[in-house]
Amino acid sequence: MAMTDPSQKATFEYFEFVKHIFWTTVMFGLLLLPTLGLGYFSSWLATHDIGSRLAIYVLEAVEYMLLAVNSLAFLVSVIAQAVRTFRRTTNSDA
Repeated sequence: MAMTDPSQKATFEYFEFVKHIFWTTVMFGLLLLPTLGLGYFSSWLATHDIGSRLAIYVLEAVEYMLLAVNSLAFLVSVIAQAVRTFRRTTNSDA
């Protein structure tokens, strides 16, 4: 279906943007679950005094690194999608 009306094209692109952001959020949310599990596991180890303090600190450091990488990747993905949508809606040739 060829869209000749620019407002139709923009509406379609915004819908695509929302759809991609939704699925990106779902994907990165699922990737966050192991990080949360690691956090619960390390706090459980600490409260039950299981394992060395060093091991618990390493697990907590890994948890924060995974959280930071996941958050940064999510942010980059959202920004890239926003730039892509902006370019498609402002470009009259595409």
